[in-house]
Amino acid sequence: MEENRLSQRARLFHYTTRLPVFWYHEGALIAALPEDASLTGTLLGEENAPLGTLRAKPAESSVLTLENAYAERFFCLGVGDGHLLVCGPYCSEGFSQGDVLRLIRSLRLPLDKREHLTEHYASLPRFSEMNVYYITTFLEKTFLDEADLPAGQVELPSDEDLAQRFYQNAYRNRMSMFQHPPYFFEQEITRQIIAGDKEHAMQLLSELNRLTRATLADHPLRSLKNSLIASVTLFTRAAITGGVPSDEAFTMSDSFIQTIEKQNDLHLLSSIEEAIILRFIDRVERYRRQRYSSLVRRTVAFIDEHLSEPLDTRMIAASVFVHEDYLSKRFRQETGEALHAYLLRRRVEEAAHFMRYGNDSIPAIAAFYRFSSQSHFTSVFKRYMGYTPRQYRNL
Repeated sequence: MEENRLSQRARLFHYTTRLPVFWYHEGALIAALPEDASLTGTLLGEENAPLGTLRAKPAESSVLTLENAYAERFFCLGVGDGHLLVCGPYCSEGFSQGDVLRLIRSLRLPLDKREHLTEHYASLPRFSEMNVYYITTFLEKTFLDEADLPAGQVELPSDEDLAQRFYQNAYRNRMSMFQHPPYFFEQEITRQIIAGDKEHAMQLLSELNRLTRATLADHPLRSLKNSLIASVTLFTRAAITGGVPSDEAFTMSDSFIQTIEKQNDLHLLSSIEEAIILRFIDRVERYRRQRYSSLVRRTVAFIDEHLSEPLDTRMIAASVFVHEDYLSKRFRQETGEALHAYLLRRRVEEAAHFMRYGNDSIPAIAAFYRFSSQSHFTSVFKRYMGYTPRQYRNL
C-alpha cells in the first residue's frame, strides 16, 4: 500500500476510534497520532514504547491483539513493505484502579509514578471482547482491502458465525501466541499453583517458554535473571494464596532469587524455572492438607490481593460473605492471630520485599501500603521484622 493511502487510512482509523496510532517502518517510528499519546512505557522513561514493550511479534497481513507487561493492549497490523501499525493502548473490560495497584506491586514500579500511572490507566478505553472483534474487523477492512469500499458495502460475517469465529480466534491467540501476559498467564499459572496441579502448570510454563522472553536489560544474562526474578515474585504470591505462610513463601523466594543471582550459566538458568515452580507447588500441597478452612483461605487470598488498598475488617468480611465478628473469631481460632494483626504483618512483609529489591523511598513505601505515617510504619515494621526500615534496608 502506498504511503499516502496508508496515512489517510491511519487518520480514518484514529479519528473514528479515538485510539492512538503508531506507524513504524522497518522497526523505526515514523509517525504517531496524536504525537503526545500517553503510554506507561513513556511515563517510565522507556524510549522504545509501544513496539519494544510488546510480548510477542506482530504478524504480517493479520491483525493481532498484543499486550505488554503493563497490561496495555494494542491492535497490531503489518501492511507490507516493512510497514507496521500499532493502535492503542486500551485495557480489558473491568480493569480497575485496584488492578493498577497490583500491577505496581507485581512489577515493583516506582511509587513516585503512582499518581501518573493511575491517571493514565483511568484515561484508557475499556473494550469488551465484542468491541475488540469489531475493531479488528474494521482494521482489516480499512487496511487489507485494496478497494475503497463505502461503509454500506462492507461485508460482515453473519450473527451465527460471529461468536464462533471470535472465540476460535481468541483461543488460538491466547494459547499459541500468549497474547495477554501478564494477566492471562498470571491467572492461569496462579490457578494451577493454588490447585497444586503440576501437570497443567508445566504445560503452561512450556507454552510460555516457547516465546522469546521480554528484554528486561541490555545484557542477555541480566535480562534472563530479571525475567526469572519476576516469575519467582508471581509464584510466591500464588503460593501464599494457596495457603503457604507468607514468611515461609518469602524465605523461599529470597533463596531462589539468591540462587538466580549467583548463577552465570545461561543454559542452567534457563532450566531453573521449572524446578522453582515445582517446589512452590509441593509446599502448597503440604499446607493444603493442614487445618485452615475454606473461609480462612479465602480471607487470606482477598487480603493478599488487596494489600495496597484501603482495607478494614468490615470490607474483608463482606468479601467472603460473613459477619465481621464471626470472621474475626474464626480467623483467630484457626490461625492464632488476630485478623488486623495478619493484615499489618502481611503489609510489612511485602514492604520489606519492596525495600530489598526496589529503590523507592521509605515514606513512599509506607504510604503505598496504607500506613498513616512514617513513624507508624517504623513502629509496626520493627515489631514484625526486628529492625527499623532503615536498618533493614542497610542489612
